[in-house]
Amino acid sequence: MKAHFGVTDLLWPLIQAIFSVAAYFLIVLLIRIVNYLVKSTLLTGIVDTLFGLLYVIFLLALVSSYANHFRKISGLSITVPFLLSLSITIIIYFLTRLFDDINKLVGAQFLTEITTFMQDKLVYIFLAIVGVSYIVALARAEQFRK
Repeated sequence: MKAHFGVTDLLWPLIQAIFSVAAYFLIVLLIRIVNYLVKSTLLTGIVDTLFGLLYVIFLLALVSSYANHFRKISGLSITVPFLLSLSITIIIYFLTRLFDDINKLVGAQFLTEITTFMQDKLVYIFLAIVGVSYIVALARAEQFRK
């Protein structure tokens, strides 16, 4: 485990996040090209939503990269459960927005109820995940002390 935090520790996760967003962009672009051939209204809506959520993917990649990187640095490993909880919450937000936009095209009532519930309770879900993450982290730390 590293004991210090340097400039490369600050920049490397950012570079990883940029490459992740570039890969995501290329995948969505490929789906858009397939949609151009198929001409599906549903797929057009999904692709537009995926392009619209590009900033969420960048935030997810950035937070996840820093969480993985901070795990290796002794003084910053205490932030990892928080960052992983934030990553999970960002994934839930992403899926909620995606299903909400799909629901606008499909019109299923159960999707409306699920996405509304998840959007309304996102802060509580985040706090619950943070609590569970730190309980698990403390249990692991106690296990390694024995």
